[in-house]
Amino acid sequence: MGRVKIVVKLVILTLLGCTPSYFQKGYQADKEGKHDTAIYYYTLYIQKNPKDAVAYNNRGYAYFQKKEYELALNDYNKAIELKPEFIKPYVNRGNCYVLKGKCDLAIKDYDKALELHPDAIEVHLYRGYAYLYEGEYDLAIKEANKVLELKPDLAPAAYLLRGNAFMAECEYDLAISDFNKVIDLKCDFYLAYLFRGLAYAQTNEYILAMNDLNKAIELLPCALAYANRGVFYVMNCEYDKAIKDCEKALELETDLATAYIVRAKAFAGKGEYDSAINDCNKALEVEPDMADSYSYYIARGMIYLFKKEYDLAIRDCNKAIELKYNSAEAYCVLAEVYRQIDDYSNAVKYCDAGLAVLTKTPKSSQNDAILGLKSFCKKDYEKVIEYCTKGIEKEPKNAMFYSLKRRCPP
Repeated sequence: MGRVKIVVKLVILTLLGCTPSYFQKGYQADKEGKHDTAIYYYTLYIQKNPKDAVAYNNRGYAYFQKKEYELALNDYNKAIELKPEFIKPYVNRGNCYVLKGKCDLAIKDYDKALELHPDAIEVHLYRGYAYLYEGEYDLAIKEANKVLELKPDLAPAAYLLRGNAFMAECEYDLAISDFNKVIDLKCDFYLAYLFRGLAYAQTNEYILAMNDLNKAIELLPCALAYANRGVFYVMNCEYDKAIKDCEKALELETDLATAYIVRAKAFAGKGEYDSAINDCNKALEVEPDMADSYSYYIARGMIYLFKKEYDLAIRDCNKAIELKYNSAEAYCVLAEVYRQIDDYSNAVKYCDAGLAVLTKTPKSSQNDAILGLKSFCKKDYEKVIEYCTKGIEKEPKNAMFYSLKRRCPP
């Protein structure tokens, strides 16, 4: 009798055009990481149920997982059109905008989500990372503190956000303190070790940095962990080790743009500029219009600078500024290009533009580099020595400081 009821129910559902099984299969496939399968089933479901906002949102998330962000955005837009009071597509669309570097749009979506559901405390974390990317470090810290106040069970994520904001402000001791708190609460969280390791590297605590980066890989031997240990090796001028880590990262994730860029910097450190440019090109092929794409243009522009191909360096830095107007590094590279071609007026102009961006991070070694470069262009060599000496204390293996000091007349 039970079997008969099931058969009758299935027949009725089919005759009515209802296909709940497609939705359930899509949901289950996405949970299992089978995103193509999920998209297939959600599409079948949507064909029969074209006004189901949840289905569009869920299919959008499957596209998001596949890094097909434009398709994801289309589905999130449709979900919001169908059900404007539905919070999830606003949050998901915001996350998509962050990855594409459109943080102003992301923040508007997070604002709307919190307007609809003020108790969705996790949205403060997402908005905090959008502020972090925009260089609004105080606002990012404020969001982290809000989460710590309202939802203590999200403390590890809140401390991680605040630690990254402190690190962006070059407040490395405060950053390390927050990463310590994450590890105390969640000792197996690889990202806490990863970020603490990079913070230790910035304070020249190389043994502690290496221990943490190794621990991160032990906990989760993923592509991102290897690529970030490669960052440390580049900072430490251990270029062959950096290249080896990036190759391991690319074995694990062939389209990880970060690994190509870190390897490019390692090749550049070895003077292998053509290989470095090739890796920058690969990064831009993988992520032509994502949030970090501007930094790939800067990396390639820097390599063109090393090769004295100044027009190409200027082109790439201008493209980086077009993508992210507040990139101090792009202004710094442009200033050095114009210094090398003896156009000191333009060099000073770009130094000033870089310094305007760095007002929130006066302790950064980049601030010292630009001040030293500007002083050189103005022939104030005592100031050059002063700023380069400060920079070397913070970043003893940065060749730019030594190069500027050598150029000062006795």
